[in-house]
Amino acid sequence: MVQQSPNSEGELWIDTDEAEDVAGSIRHVERCMSLVSQDEQTWKWISLALHSAIQGACICHLVTMAAPIGVVTEKNAGKGLKYFEESRNNPHVEPPETYIMPLPDLLKSVRKPFSAGDRSNAKGIQINDQELA
Repeated sequence: MVQQSPNSEGELWIDTDEAEDVAGSIRHVERCMSLVSQDEQTWKWISLALHSAIQGACICHLVTMAAPIGVVTEKNAGKGLKYFEESRNNPHVEPPETYIMPLPDLLKSVRKPFSAGDRSNAKGIQINDQELA
């Protein structure tokens, strides 16, 4: 559920999660589709919303219990794991910046067997080479 909440400076922020973000992107595609006949430039926003929905769905699939591990670059994952280990003994250690994989890499990752964050999917997501291209 999307909620507005104030941050520490009293500014309003929107709180959401990955699944709600995917659903919101799909709803935006639906809204924009009805506008294409009136404004062809709407295709830009459809493309962006579809990209967001696909990227978000990959993230929902890949993220592990130790978020964001599973959706970040390999180098960033190493820094994240080091942070998790150090934070056990040092509450003041700073978390590393998060660098999510680009969409093509996310799509390649979801194709791998046992790619789900809980390792439950033996076959991976079925995306063939032509669809990936």
